[in-house]
Amino acid sequence: MDSRWVFVRKGEADDSTRYKARLVIRGFKDVHEYDFTEIYAPVVCLSDVRALLVIANKFDWEVTQMDVDTAFLNGTLNKIVYMKIPDGVKVSEEFRKNKVCKVRKALYGLKVSPKRWYLKFKQVMVQGGFHVFEGQACLFYWRKGHKIVIVMLYVDDILITGNCRDKIRETKRILCGSFKMKILGEPKKFLGIEISRDRDNRILQMKQTKFTNAMLERFELENCAGSEIPMRTNQASKKTIRKRKFESTLDLEKKIPFREAVGALLYCTNCTRPDIAFSVNLLARKSHCYNMEDWLDVEKILKYLSVTKDVGITFYGNDDDLCVFSDASLGTNDELGRSTAGFIVKLFGDPISWGVTKQRIVATSSMEAEYVAMSRAVKEIVYFSYMCRSLIKLDIMPVLYEDNKSAIFAAKAEVVRSLKHIVKLKYHYVRQAVQEGKIKIKWVSTSEQLADIFTKALPKNSFVYFRNIILNYDSNSDQ
Repeated sequence: MDSRWVFVRKGEADDSTRYKARLVIRGFKDVHEYDFTEIYAPVVCLSDVRALLVIANKFDWEVTQMDVDTAFLNGTLNKIVYMKIPDGVKVSEEFRKNKVCKVRKALYGLKVSPKRWYLKFKQVMVQGGFHVFEGQACLFYWRKGHKIVIVMLYVDDILITGNCRDKIRETKRILCGSFKMKILGEPKKFLGIEISRDRDNRILQMKQTKFTNAMLERFELENCAGSEIPMRTNQASKKTIRKRKFESTLDLEKKIPFREAVGALLYCTNCTRPDIAFSVNLLARKSHCYNMEDWLDVEKILKYLSVTKDVGITFYGNDDDLCVFSDASLGTNDELGRSTAGFIVKLFGDPISWGVTKQRIVATSSMEAEYVAMSRAVKEIVYFSYMCRSLIKLDIMPVLYEDNKSAIFAAKAEVVRSLKHIVKLKYHYVRQAVQEGKIKIKWVSTSEQLADIFTKALPKNSFVYFRNIILNYDSNSDQ
C-alpha cells in the first residue's frame, strides 16, 4: 500500500484556524481479508450525548471535554502491514524502489485502525476502574457509593462528567498519562455543535450556527430570502404546484448537489434540529430519483434554517419525568400507502432523542399505524429508563403519550382481533412493556401531541407552536 499527505484547516471554538497535516495510508488497497468484527468500531450515539448533558445540567455536574491527538496511532496492529516509503522522506530513488516501511502503528486509513484504537482506550479505562455500560460500548462509568463519574467517547472526542471531582481529576491524569491529550475544559464545541452553559441558572444550549452558515454558503444560499416553515403543507403544495417556477439560485447547468445537501441536513437534524426531521426524512427517500422540484424543497429547508440559524435545543431540567410522544400519519407521503411515524423522548422536560420512520407494513387503519409507531417509541424510552437506573440510580416510570384511544386500548388489552394479521412480535413490544410494568400510557389531545410535527407538514401556527415546545425555545427571547 502507498500513502498520501492530507492537509486541512480546522476551525476552533475561539474562531481561530488550526492547520493540520496528516499522513494517511491508502487502506482500500489492503489485501488482507478481515472479519467484520475486526474492523467494526462503535461510537456513542448523539442521543446518549444529549442525555448525558441533560443529566449533568439537571444535577449541576462538572463537564470536561478532552481531545486525543492522533488517536488511531495509539492502536497496535495484530497483523503485519507494509507501506511504500511516504513522500517527503529524503531517500534516493534506488532506495525507495527496493525498500518498504513496516507499519507498527494503526495509521489513519487502515481498515482496522478504528477498532484497534477503541480496544486500546477500553483497556485503559478498565484498568482505571471503569466499567463498560451494557447499552453503549463507548460509555464508561465508575461508581463508589453515591459517587459517579461517566466518560463518553466519540472517536477521539471525550466528555467526562460526574459528581466526584477527585475521580474526574484522577481520570484526566490517567488519560494524559496514557495518550497525548488536550484538556479543553467546559465544552464549547463538540462534533461541530456549539455548546453554551449557564451553571448558575442551570441552562445549557446546543446549536449549530456555524455549521448552518457553512451549509448556506456551500449551496449558494447565504443571501437568500428566508422562510418561516421548512415545508409547505400538502394542501398548499397542491394549490401552488402548477404555478411554481424553477427559480433556484443554483446554476442549473451544474450537477444538482441533492445528496450532499440532504446528508448535511440529516446531520443537522440528528444533532440539534428535530423541527426539520420530517421534511428532511421525506427528501432523503428520494435520494435515488430526485428532480428539480425536490431540489427546490431542499432550498425551502435551507431558507428556513437561514432565519433560524441561531435556534437550537435548550436544556432547563425543570421537570423530573421521562416521557415519549408517539404519533403516526396513516398512509401519507408514500406511493405504497405505508405510514410515517415519529417520536420524541424528553428527559427532565428536555429533548434527548427523536426519530422519523416510514413503516415497513401497510397499516389498514389509523389505530394500527399508531400501534406500530408506539412499539418503536417504547423501545427508545425503555433504553433511557434503563440508563437512568443503571448510571444515576434514578428509577423513573416512563410515560408514553398517545392521541389515539383505540391504539391505547390495543396496547393494554390481551388480544385485539383487528391486529391478528400482525404476526411480527416486534410490533407487539408495546403490549409486552405495558404488561410487565415497564411503561405507562396516557392519552393526550391531538392539539398537544408533540410528535405530530414528525409525521406531516404542518401549517405555520401549529408548526411554530410544536417547535417552540420541543426545543424549549422562547421566540420572544434574545437567544
